[in-house]
Amino acid sequence: KITPDVARALKNARCRLVIFGMESGVESLRRRVLNKRISDEDIWRAATLLRGAGLPFMVNNMLGIPGERLEDAWKTIDFNVKLKPRIPWAGIFQPFPGTELERYCRETGVLDQHDVGEAILNMHATSVLKQPDIEEIVRLHKYFYVACHFPRTIPLIKKLIKRDWPRLNFLVYNISYLIFMFRRQWGLSFAQTISKGFRAFLYERLRDKDIFDPS
Repeated sequence: KITPDVARALKNARCRLVIFGMESGVESLRRRVLNKRISDEDIWRAATLLRGAGLPFMVNNMLGIPGERLEDAWKTIDFNVKLKPRIPWAGIFQPFPGTELERYCRETGVLDQHDVGEAILNMHATSVLKQPDIEEIVRLHKYFYVACHFPRTIPLIKKLIKRDWPRLNFLVYNISYLIFMFRRQWGLSFAQTISKGFRAFLYERLRDKDIFDPS
């Protein structure tokens, strides 16, 4: 829990970045689905204390949570816009095998695959859940950073996610996180950012190759 004393201690320890998980900007989803009993007020208080102490922070989020609708995903973005974190990050929810949330997904009927362990669970790419709005939510995920940092683009993004343009979506996603997130999170130069991004790209390519062709 972030208190004034904790915030000051982090600042005195020369902390460079505080990372905390909000997951969803909808409190009812956080409590009911994720069992995350943190109120909106708790999040506001933590952000205010960190900002007051001069500590930059990163907020982790998830889109495509079981039961989430498109309007809920937009509320998560709106909350991040108001919080003004240095780095707003989002992954796509994945029902990893053996977890309580995988069982919850099966019980609520949004996961109908026989063995999710055979699915490609990639929080950067897509969702295996079968629920309303999921395709638009997955597309919105690719514009999450842009929407949070440049809210004036939101009317355009609302139009873009209605169309299936995967190459454009991934281009925006990769560029926004390469140019903005990597540099902000690690304090990198432009050259270092390109180098780190290229290594991340190669890692993802090798990971995907192992998944599709284990031999």
